[in-house]
Amino acid sequence: MYQDSSVATMDDDSGSPRCDPPLVTTPAQEFASRQCPQAACENATGGSAGSVQHQQTSRAKPMPLGSPPTGMFSWNKLQCVPLSRLNKEVFLGKDGKSMDPKIEAIRSNIAKLDRALVPKVLGRRISFPLQLNELKRRWYQFVEFDVIAIAPNSFICLFASPEARDAILMSRPWIIAGNIIGMDKWSPNSSPNSLHGMHSPIWIRLPQLPLIYWDVDNINRIANMFGDPLWMDLHTSSWGKSSYARICVRIDVSQWLLLGIWINGIHGHFFQRVEYEGLPTFSLIAASLATPMGAAL
Repeated sequence: MYQDSSVATMDDDSGSPRCDPPLVTTPAQEFASRQCPQAACENATGGSAGSVQHQQTSRAKPMPLGSPPTGMFSWNKLQCVPLSRLNKEVFLGKDGKSMDPKIEAIRSNIAKLDRALVPKVLGRRISFPLQLNELKRRWYQFVEFDVIAIAPNSFICLFASPEARDAILMSRPWIIAGNIIGMDKWSPNSSPNSLHGMHSPIWIRLPQLPLIYWDVDNINRIANMFGDPLWMDLHTSSWGKSSYARICVRIDVSQWLLLGIWINGIHGHFFQRVEYEGLPTFSLIAASLATPMGAAL
């Protein structure tokens, strides 16, 4: 709508009345005035102009060529380390075909890996992101450590000190998604395709073990039949409410697992069956195939 807002005023010089031009309000302006207060509309208008001016004045300077992009939504381009062309006579072997590595660089890498562990997940294949999240969650008390994938279900954990590495190595069993982790100190002969040298603390159950053998001395002897004994469950040592004796033993997972041991009891020779907690099915099948037929009787 159009509103006639002409007002008659007196001219200061001549004293004759004069008419100011009428104020014309468009429908859009009238609608806007009803929707928001004048102060808010003025702030919005001024803020918009100031925002445009601020964007123009604060426009980022051109980035140097090759520098990484910054910002919340910037694309992180993969950064590369430049290599140089070398004279092949410097590193070619005596046969003229093979390459001689730089020994100083190898020794430096060995020094870094001296505080590393080589864990391997025994069982079904697990994605590396899941492995990484689980290890970070379980080993958070050891502050910072790096995880490097070297093969499916196999990786290297680089700790800040050898003490942190040894604490993990001698601690309780570690299980990811129901699969136990075998681990050992890194060595130059470590191979991601081999279980040689892989050890893991494993809880072993001794179901239906006669109660007369539930003491520290005899259970310690039983534990030594499987590997390096670490702990005995509190309920086992105190004859607590449990249907089986339970011990933790550090076992070489590259060797065949035992399904049990023979015990020369006071009432005769008997076979004590064992159960491994957290081991995948294939390990138990391999153990049964490796156990002599007479041991299963």
